[in-house]
Amino acid sequence: MIAAVVVYYNPEEGIYKKIKDVVNIVDKVYIIDNSSIDNSSLIDNSCNKIKYIPLMKNKGIAYALKLGADLAINDKYDYLLTLDQDSVMTGECLSKLLSYVNKNDMSDVAIVAPEFNKASTGIECVDMVITSGNIINLSLYKKINGFNENLFIDFVDFDLCYQFREKNYKIILMKEALLIHSLGENNKHRIFGKEFNNTNHSPLRKYYLYRNEYYCTHISKERKKFFKKIHTRLYTIDLLKIILLEDKKIKKFKMIKKGIKDAKNHKLGGI
Repeated sequence: MIAAVVVYYNPEEGIYKKIKDVVNIVDKVYIIDNSSIDNSSLIDNSCNKIKYIPLMKNKGIAYALKLGADLAINDKYDYLLTLDQDSVMTGECLSKLLSYVNKNDMSDVAIVAPEFNKASTGIECVDMVITSGNIINLSLYKKINGFNENLFIDFVDFDLCYQFREKNYKIILMKEALLIHSLGENNKHRIFGKEFNNTNHSPLRKYYLYRNEYYCTHISKERKKFFKKIHTRLYTIDLLKIILLEDKKIKKFKMIKKGIKDAKNHKLGGI
């Protein structure tokens, strides 16, 4: 038995097309809407599989995912597919993930995840995956703290992965299962003959990213070691991209500074 949680935030017309394949395959779909208005007109209200929950304010992706997980557990589902409105999961992709779940011992597998944007071949045990497109083993999810709603957005997925890996549960990446996922504006730039992708996130997103990274990595030495690669990437490549490629540079650096300061003061949640 599998349910899906889909997180909306100010969705556009046609948003429902992105999850039609998912609705046809899973047993239940919880659509958690962080928008300030009711968007029930954008979904198929005749489908009894769908439970639409308008929060009428932005409580953050972590809150919405945690609510979806709690609902799925309460409704006795075994697995939970997590999606956001920036992702398109085809029936083929979901079927490949479910095939792994159905054919393998899942007693120590916490997450089965797709590759995103560029498919290849093979299956790999990894430490971290992004949230969207994951199938979460709810029997193992109940043994950890779960989605940390204090993080609001950014690092929510990596924090969850750490919790699972801390207990030696596996995270499986299926490289041939392709999820189409967009990040930020995802602009392409060419420097010295090489092409670079750049998400160009807003100053507010930079705030959450650096705040939550600092908070999550300074809890313990074990966490620092686990997140070392991400930390290094943020404070080298990401900062260089802001300087060389992005707009609103001063605003972004001010928000990064504020984020780190708030993390040190344990000031979390939404702003």
